[in-house]
Amino acid sequence: MWCVCRPAGRNLTLIRIATGFKSHVRARATASLLSLTCLVLFSGSVSADKRPCAPVERAKKVPVDFREVPLETVGRYVSCAAEIGLVYSPSELRSRTITVVAPNPVPVSGLVRVFEVALRSHGLFLDQRGSFYVIREGD
Repeated sequence: MWCVCRPAGRNLTLIRIATGFKSHVRARATASLLSLTCLVLFSGSVSADKRPCAPVERAKKVPVDFREVPLETVGRYVSCAAEIGLVYSPSELRSRTITVVAPNPVPVSGLVRVFEVALRSHGLFLDQRGSFYVIREGD
C-alpha cells in the first residue's frame, strides 16, 4: 500500500506502508479499547460510593441502615442527603468503621442529628464550623 505525505513546506513524498500494517494498528486499537472498557467497568464496582451526590428534599424521610461500614461511606450519604460539607480531622478517620441504624426512616432535617449521635457512640464528635462540619476524635 502506498501513502502520499506532504511535510510542511516540502514537496509531496510517496512512501510505502508495509503489508499488514493496518491490521496491526486495528488489533492494537481494539486491545486498547477493550482494556479501557474493562478498567471502567471494574473500577466502577470498586468505588460504587463515588457516584454523584443527590440531595434529598427536606420533608422526605430516608432509610438509615449502615452496619460496620467505613465512616466515609456514611458521611457521604449524610453529606449528600442533607447538603452539608464534612471535614475529617485527622483524615485517617475516613477508614474507621461505624454502625448507624435507625428502626424507621429519618427525616432529612433530623439526619445530621442521628449521624451526630452515632458518632458520639463511637467516641467521635461533630462540630459545626461555619458552613461545614468537622468530624474529630474525642478529647
